[in-house]
Amino acid sequence: MSRLTDYRAKPPEAVEIDGAEYILNGCFRNCILTLEAMLDDDLTECDKAELIIDNMYPEPHPENSNEAVRLAINYLLQNREATPEDQSRPATIDFKQDGQLIYDAFLLKGIDLDKSDMTYWEFLAHLRELPEGCTLSRYAYWRQTPMSKLPKSDIDLINKIGHDVVFLKKTEAADDMLTV
Repeated sequence: MSRLTDYRAKPPEAVEIDGAEYILNGCFRNCILTLEAMLDDDLTECDKAELIIDNMYPEPHPENSNEAVRLAINYLLQNREATPEDQSRPATIDFKQDGQLIYDAFLLKGIDLDKSDMTYWEFLAHLRELPEGCTLSRYAYWRQTPMSKLPKSDIDLINKIGHDVVFLKKTEAADDMLTV
């Protein structure tokens, strides 16, 4: 099946857990906050699971927390399983570090994120189709391309802007950041 014909390819508004239906909070802001919390090294796995449930499910919360967390993560992955290739690809976007660049890129597309209530899936679709010349697109390209393969003009520009601005800051959780 393709994205166009698979009914599971559209974002679910609710999930079924143990025979009961639970609404998912798929607002892009909420999902980004959830992802950022999942990267917080100060939280235990138990704390992260509780936070995922609190963020992704309005009251009442599902009793089966394992299934609730699994389905919430499945939503964040857009109904696909994480693969080893996901872990091996370099992260290209960090929502915290790139927040203003993301906002600016969406404005170039005519979308004011301050006034938007789009779902996380819609947000990701727009993020994948950024205007080619926007700063975030350029940074994402530089982040995924080995320096040895970049033209000298790009390297000169990176040096002028500053490596700490262009490249993602290294953290223990850096491998879990978004690869668009």
